[in-house]
Amino acid sequence: MIFDLQRTRAMSFIGGVAAVAICLGGTAAHAEVLDPAADPATELATDLVAEPAAPAEPAAPAEPAVPAEPGVEPAETSAEENGGDPAPSEDDDLREILGAVSDGFGASAYDGALESLADTSFAADDDESGRTITVDDSGMVSFSAEGNAGFAVTFDDASSGLVNDSDGGPLAYEAGEDAVIVPQIIDTYFRGIFVLESSEAPNEFSMSLSSDDALSLSPDETGGIIFTDATGEEIGGFAAPWAKDARDRPVPTQYLIDGQTVRQVVDVSSLGADDFPVVADPAAYVNFTKKYVVDVRNHGNVAKWRYLNQCTAKKGLSCSIGRTYTVSASVQTALNASFKFVGASIGVTAGASRSVNVSCSVKGPKKVTLHASATKKTYKIRSVRTYGVPPWLKRDVRTSHTLTAYKPNGKYVCS
Repeated sequence: MIFDLQRTRAMSFIGGVAAVAICLGGTAAHAEVLDPAADPATELATDLVAEPAAPAEPAAPAEPAVPAEPGVEPAETSAEENGGDPAPSEDDDLREILGAVSDGFGASAYDGALESLADTSFAADDDESGRTITVDDSGMVSFSAEGNAGFAVTFDDASSGLVNDSDGGPLAYEAGEDAVIVPQIIDTYFRGIFVLESSEAPNEFSMSLSSDDALSLSPDETGGIIFTDATGEEIGGFAAPWAKDARDRPVPTQYLIDGQTVRQVVDVSSLGADDFPVVADPAAYVNFTKKYVVDVRNHGNVAKWRYLNQCTAKKGLSCSIGRTYTVSASVQTALNASFKFVGASIGVTAGASRSVNVSCSVKGPKKVTLHASATKKTYKIRSVRTYGVPPWLKRDVRTSHTLTAYKPNGKYVCS
């Protein structure tokens, strides 16, 4: 291998909330293509016009060889000192390999690399989207989000747990003698970077998808893949694949769908030995929804909010109402926003009760009607559902009709 992965397995297991997994793998390889122009032995000789040769001077006598000291090895000369090409390094750093390549979106392919087990879990810092991405030691990456079926991706070709390279660089799974998989978490999405170290590395990687719910996989117009649940709701997917050679030049790559398995195939047939390592990436994302309460307006006191009781007095008689009533706040919601979320946003807790002590009387002939009072608020709920990865992020924005909430204030009206 071009770089060595330390064999110390991470003993910690990082769990995650998810119900879907993706596995990456492959076995195909291609023949190495050498570049004759890079070999000094192919340089053409240059014809020179010889001048008359001067008489040769006697050669100086050779100095006697100095015997080597016991136990001391003779010094070696490098390939550069002998006029040849430098030997391939056995300690190429994954940081250098990935840092020299830009991803399909123009950012460094090293962004989001995980350098310790503490980095292998991501949770959004907002309450309503509920997004989590978790990478574990077995090769599974779990995704979940509020209102989402959840899924996981397992790298089928991961042949080791998460280990660091020899310089303590990013965590990676071994995937054969000349390939590794580097998991990365970048806020809203996950990248599984395949590093093909040489022409002997596999050029096809398999990823298995799983979920508690039945999922369907279908290609989109960009070359990516969409995951949909049994209701037809899009819950996540793979962004369009990309691959780059060692000179940061695009390499053809594509996905192939086989049931719940996705294979990424990298076409390295036209590459030479100097074009490696090759870096390829499937980026997986989970759709998430954030909700907002907007256009909140206070309308003050509503005197006759909720009917409580009534009485009717005949002529010459009277009637009265004297008792304690319990009334509860009402909150409307829409677009699957929870009552708790809406209530916290507007300062009205759905179902919160308030006692109203009532005393009403009237002389007949007359009827008296009793109502509890409350303060009124109106508002709308906005739902923003986000799909994909940059720069192909898509947003579906929906806004509800005007909703109303009432908060009892302990007052009442007899009329």
